[in-house]
Amino acid sequence: MKNNFLKITTITILLLIIVTGCKKEVDVTGISLDKNDITLSIGKTETLTATVHPHNAANKAISWASSNPSVATVINGVVIANEEGTAIIIVATEEGNYTAMCEVTVTSKDVSVTGVMLNKTNLTLIVGTMGTLTTTVVPHDATNKAVNWTSSNATVATVANGIITAKEEGTAIITVTTDDGNYTATCAVIVTPEWVEIDGIKWATRNVDKPGNFVANPEDAGMFYQWNRKIGWSSTGYLINSNGGTTWDSSVATGDSWEKSNDPCPTGWRVPTMVELSSLINAHSEWSILNGVNGRYFGAEDIRVFLPAAGFRDHEIGMLNSVGNAGYCWSSTAFTFTGEYNYAYGINFDSELVSWFNGGYRSQAFSIRCVLE
Repeated sequence: MKNNFLKITTITILLLIIVTGCKKEVDVTGISLDKNDITLSIGKTETLTATVHPHNAANKAISWASSNPSVATVINGVVIANEEGTAIIIVATEEGNYTAMCEVTVTSKDVSVTGVMLNKTNLTLIVGTMGTLTTTVVPHDATNKAVNWTSSNATVATVANGIITAKEEGTAIITVTTDDGNYTATCAVIVTPEWVEIDGIKWATRNVDKPGNFVANPEDAGMFYQWNRKIGWSSTGYLINSNGGTTWDSSVATGDSWEKSNDPCPTGWRVPTMVELSSLINAHSEWSILNGVNGRYFGAEDIRVFLPAAGFRDHEIGMLNSVGNAGYCWSSTAFTFTGEYNYAYGINFDSELVSWFNGGYRSQAFSIRCVLE
């Protein structure tokens, strides 16, 4: 019995040695720093944090170096500003010699902030969408570039690190304030609803993008659609459709109205009829610019929708036309005469007028502005 026990124990130890010896160590694949550039005044310090990748790498040993020790030295990630100038702090892994760098600017004294700017002073968002503001703190070498964000009406729009979330219809002023000097810059945010009711018809406030989706902003063109088809076509640049295809289909879709199965509007919405589109022709409208995009507002001052002058793609080869100068929107209603089934109703508009077209080739691609079912 004793000999058997010794044999079992010996086998167990050998197996443990074999299993342990076969366990593969995880190799280092890279390294990163938490900061890419810092500004310090002489005598000040700042700590850089290095992360070795992957997180479970076996050998996480690293070394630090400075390209200009007279300007800045580094000890275990702690950067010390010695004299005015610039230096590159380099951290390297022992395994693989992967590196990451941080540029250090050393000033003779703290550089005070003298102002702050935002990339936008006005922004329009739809309820439930988001927008981004970016700051520029001046001068560019200011020592303390930290800022704080606030909203004048958090029920309408909130802000965190420049990311604005539209909550409900209304207006809010987004303010950014510098830690140093309390300098401020503001952006007026207008939050619009998902739909606007004009003459009893509830219109979406955005064009259709890919099938089943609205664009992010009221001024965005979205995709173009051929009549009674559910495949969208790009409204800018190269010819490409929502399925990734690049071959234009110049054939004509049949039917007396836009079939539900081909409707590209999101769930709960549909392509408007000719009668419904007439409410926009009859409504007050004015040529305007929204966030740098030409188009027309339709409706009263406080109840209106913006249709961008997105242009269209022609019926023969899908060539892009009239971008920024005119807008075209399909109705779901076909137009037929003397046995011809090549046309459908829609509206077009430019800086001077809004009108019907009943000779719109069905194989042309126009914008879609949906109505609520």
